[in-house]
Amino acid sequence: MNTTAPGKQMLMVVGIIGVIFSSLGLVGGLVGLAFFPMLGALGFTSEIPGWSMVIISTVIALLFTVFFLYAYIMAIANAAKLEKAIFLKKLGIISVVVVVISTIIDFIVTLVTTPAIMEYSMNMVERELATAGLTAYEMAFFTQSMEMVNSFASAGVTVGFIFGLLVGLVLPVLYIVGASKNVKAFEESKYS
Repeated sequence: MNTTAPGKQMLMVVGIIGVIFSSLGLVGGLVGLAFFPMLGALGFTSEIPGWSMVIISTVIALLFTVFFLYAYIMAIANAAKLEKAIFLKKLGIISVVVVVISTIIDFIVTLVTTPAIMEYSMNMVERELATAGLTAYEMAFFTQSMEMVNSFASAGVTVGFIFGLLVGLVLPVLYIVGASKNVKAFEESKYS
């Protein structure tokens, strides 16, 4: 085919950036997964409800990361091949869906586990403070302060997930734009 691929440069840049971030995510996820048994051996995880959700969501995130790595490698390998443009566009659309699903899973896991972790931490601190001989007023002040911190943290988590979703969609959307340019050139080349 003599037609040039107008989306080649965008797909190459997105692919290279995506491979770098996916590789880092894969390494980080595997390291994190390796620490879970150590935390279990310390008895930390058995006391916190929802910990199994964290492990399951980490495994799902690793699978998604492997998909992203594959998609970005395909972008680099096929950026100049117009006949692969439709395939790349489909991978880009699937990437958007995966980002949304991943964000929803992370949000649900955070909503379920954060209150349990906060309660667990607060109970530990309250036990320690109770042995320190604080008055009932001081304990009540501490409890109210922790509840206020928890409320602010919840609001911050929500804003963080919205921001994370928007940032997470940047590469897949650019991927689709680059692939769409190639799809258009491919369709035009069939009629010329």
